[in-house]
Amino acid sequence: MTAWSWIAAPEARKLSLAAAVGVHLRVQLARTLRLQTLWQWLAVMLAVTLGGWAIVRFSVESADRFTEYVHTWGIRAIALVALGLGTAAIRQDAEAGALAFFLLRPQAKRALPLGRWLAVTVVAGALGEASMLVLWLVTRGTSAQMPLAELPPLLLAAALAAATYSATFLAIAVWFRAAIGVSVGWLVLLDRLASASTSFAAIAPSHYLATIVGEESAPETTLPAAVLALVVWTALMLVAAVVRLQREPPMTNQP
Repeated sequence: MTAWSWIAAPEARKLSLAAAVGVHLRVQLARTLRLQTLWQWLAVMLAVTLGGWAIVRFSVESADRFTEYVHTWGIRAIALVALGLGTAAIRQDAEAGALAFFLLRPQAKRALPLGRWLAVTVVAGALGEASMLVLWLVTRGTSAQMPLAELPPLLLAAALAAATYSATFLAIAVWFRAAIGVSVGWLVLLDRLASASTSFAAIAPSHYLATIVGEESAPETTLPAAVLALVVWTALMLVAAVVRLQREPPMTNQP
């Protein structure tokens, strides 16, 4: 079912919220799961994986800094995928003139951001999980000790990073016209710099993701508290997107 066939479908008026979310999820996945859309993000994840392998393979000094590399580059790569797909999830509809039609449908102002967030999370999460697994296999899984305990936190961090960053960048796309610029600024200035500050680390997802992957320099936060903080952050970002769409969206084309 395409976006336009759903808009014209009479039965769309009877959709429940869950069904409407499913429609937006399918529309966004159909748009995203194409080679011309994904090749650049596949390249980003491949570069991170190969870079991690090269550093651990050829640099004795860096071989024991695996978790630092994962947090600095592996998690950031997931954030970049979520940034690209998350901002595009809303803005493509606005630029094509379809967003106004979507928002006229019952449940759409709540279902659209939730469905698009789920789609971006699924794609970014799948790429992130694959990257983390391959990165662990080529750098740690081939060692004699086989540190299996490191793998579950990496996979958990990848899933939470995908969900958290996807929600953040989708909310930014709903609130701001210059979504990409604002998203990059948030990622560099707030998320990265605030995580290094003891005063503002609590408002940076990177702070909690560092705890989950087990980075030695991460501020002291328990694993359950870090997971809960990321879940709450994700929920707040989705609420922000839904609240903004209750009014006229700011990214429709206007002179």
